[in-house]
Amino acid sequence: TKASKTYGIDVDSSNFVNIYYNTILINIASSNTSSRNLFVGKANTNVVVRNNNLDNQCGGYAYYVEGDGSQVLLSDNNNYTTKANKFTYWGNKDCATITALHTANTFEANSVSVENKFRADTCLEFLYPTDIVYKAEPLDAYTTDIYGNVRHDVPKPTIGAYEYQFTPIDAGVVRIISP
Repeated sequence: TKASKTYGIDVDSSNFVNIYYNTILINIASSNTSSRNLFVGKANTNVVVRNNNLDNQCGGYAYYVEGDGSQVLLSDNNNYTTKANKFTYWGNKDCATITALHTANTFEANSVSVENKFRADTCLEFLYPTDIVYKAEPLDAYTTDIYGNVRHDVPKPTIGAYEYQFTPIDAGVVRIISP
């Protein structure tokens, strides 16, 4: 928290920062339009943002990059969700859609905006697979998720901290008792 503002990750005055495979939900009881899931201050250099699931349910920004954005080397394969007109901020302006963010930063070609249903506010696993499954870019140094589950290289891993685990047996007919 920064001067009555709610921040998930606040990166300021840092060099060479990799922000990979995080799931951040900001969901407080009251509206907080100054909240940010990920804040990148202008005093940073060489910031890379990949494979993050950023969900702001209280009226603020999912992703906020201060200044012209030159401190970010790469930003892609992320999921941005918000329940407000404030979606993301880059280059000193609001970006209301993924397309607007891509235009502002020339990154985000593989990022999405998909609402997720989590098990609970304290357990950010998915209730069911969404369109962020198989949307992350595999990173050699990150082969397991927050629980130690293996991240899939083929086709691709899941965006965020939790690798979606498909059940090996699907529901189906076990036997027919009578015709």
